[in-house]
Parts: sequence; C-alpha cells; structure tokens
Amino acid sequence: LTWEDFQKLCLRLVRFEANVEHCQVYGTQGQKQEGIDLFARQKLSEKYRVYQCKRVATFGPADIRRAVSEFLSGTWVDRTEIFVLCTQDSMVPTQKADEIEAQKLMLKAKGITLLPWGAEELNVMLKGRPEVVNDFFGREWVKEFIGEDAAKALGRRLDLAQVREFRTRCWQLYSHVFENHDPGIPSAQLGSSSSLSITSR
Repeated sequence: LTWEDFQKLCLRLVRFEANVEHCQVYGTQGQKQEGIDLFARQKLSEKYRVYQCKRVATFGPADIRRAVSEFLSGTWVDRTEIFVLCTQDSMVPTQKADEIEAQKLMLKAKGITLLPWGAEELNVMLKGRPEVVNDFFGREWVKEFIGEDAAKALGRRLDLAQVREFRTRCWQLYSHVFENHDPGIPSAQLGSSSSLSITSR
C-alpha cells in the first residue's frame, strides 16, 4: 500500500474499535501533526486514542523511540489516554519488543498506554474483516488470506481493481456529458475565441 492507503487502512480498523464514537485523520500533508496521524474520540472517556502510522519497510528500535519522542513533544499528550503505533513491520524481534516495553513505561508515567500495531496485530485484525481486505487488497487476497468461503460471502461487492475501474469510467462519462451539454462561460467574457474545458472551469 502507499502511505496514504496504509493510513486509510488503519483508520478503517480504528472504526471497528468498541469504544470509539468518532475518528478521523489529523491534518493534511504539509501541516504540523503533533506526532499523530489519526485521533479517535471515545464513548466512555474524556481522553482520546491517537495513532501514528508508519508505512515503512523496516521500523527499528530507534524509529520507535523517535515516534514516541515526536508524540511527547506535541500538544496531544495531556488529552491522550492511548497512543497506538501502527506499522507494517513486525514488532516481534526482541530488540523492538524490548524498546516497546521501555517506551510503555515512559508513557505509563504520564498516564498513557502504548499499544503497538505491527504486522502480526494488523493480520489478526484483518483476518476477521474480509470486506476490508477486499477493499484494500482485492478479492484474490481475500481467498488467499481468509479463504474461499469468505470471498464468496462478499457476493457482488466490488474489489479494489473494480472500484478503480468504476471511478475511471464515471469520470469519463460525466466529463463527456458535461463537455457536451454545459454551455460554459461565453467566449466574450473570457476575452478569447475559445471556451474553457469542463476540467478548467
């Protein structure tokens, strides 16, 4: 997945969390994000769950320390109850597991629980969500990862490739319709003899 799609995948999984009443991306590209990518308002707590998403091939102990440090230097610390570190890399190797435990103690002193969502945790969550696997990875991955029955149960639901094709065809259709039926801005107002295309307008 691209980093944008990895972030969307994490957001989708956050929506399934039992105590979450609202969640969203925090900030847009280029804005200061205070060490978090997503935040979730909880039903039974005044404080938030926040998420930092790292779509990188390797995420080692130094990266874990840096991620926590970045969060601690931001403005969400006093409002946060749970800090979730999301990465596609495995958190099982001993050096990473030890660093996670060390950072847990540091955050615990501030009343914050650290939860790692590494490759293994994400796989467990996705095993029970064939529709999410379908939406982000395609129907063939549902078959391989969860099973033939789960893929069949999705019925006519579009998979990733089909959604992309559908969006492209919709764009082509509506562009064609509007180009042919929208009179646009009169040429005299444009100061030229040519009219602007629908996309330019």
